[in-house]
Amino acid sequence: MTTYSIGELAHEFDISTRTLQYYDETGILSPASVNENRYRIYTDAEVEKLKLIQIMKALGMQLKEIKILFETEGTLDTVRLMLDQKNKQLQENIEKQQAQQKQIRAMQNMIHETSQSSVTQLKKMDRMLMKNEKLKPLRMKMIALGSVGTLSLWSGIGMGIKTHHLLYPALGVSASIGIASYLTHTYYHQVQYMCPTCQHVFIPSMKEMIFAPHTPSTRYLACPSCQTKGHCVEVYQPH
Repeated sequence: MTTYSIGELAHEFDISTRTLQYYDETGILSPASVNENRYRIYTDAEVEKLKLIQIMKALGMQLKEIKILFETEGTLDTVRLMLDQKNKQLQENIEKQQAQQKQIRAMQNMIHETSQSSVTQLKKMDRMLMKNEKLKPLRMKMIALGSVGTLSLWSGIGMGIKTHHLLYPALGVSASIGIASYLTHTYYHQVQYMCPTCQHVFIPSMKEMIFAPHTPSTRYLACPSCQTKGHCVEVYQPH
């Protein structure tokens, strides 16, 4: 029978001797015996039990849960129930972290790396982000109506080619232009922009908004307060 000292077992499993001492003190893993010098002696049985402890710890189980399983000679169905709960908690944590990451990215978009604004501006930015939830349905509406405009345009062109009449393309173009004008006017009156350098919130002219280079949530504009040009973040404009 192979025996191990506490140091040898700790080295074998890449853990500290203090961890093994703690396992002994709490009754999770006791040595097979203690010699006359009060040194703990472990055997292959303890090695196998320690392997099992590490597997369960890797699955997120706490030591008190592992101890209960050992004491009650728990079966795999018990382990399955515990893992179901662990997985549920893990999923909730992942969702919270994803929401936090989204919040961080939104804040980063509002702050230029050279911004010298006071940290108190975070309150203003947080309010803006909360209001921005109202931009989601607006953007969905823009996408839906924009698709209708595109469909009208190409349907008119298709019918014109098929019938050799200019009326259909003209109707398609007119419908597309009308929808585009409506969308532009609606969107313009429901958004404003925050400068990432000084955090000033402003409304540009419609011409500036239309022709400014942009991403789905920013437009490259000149701030009327600090005169800095940059990708200003779109924020909801309350009525």
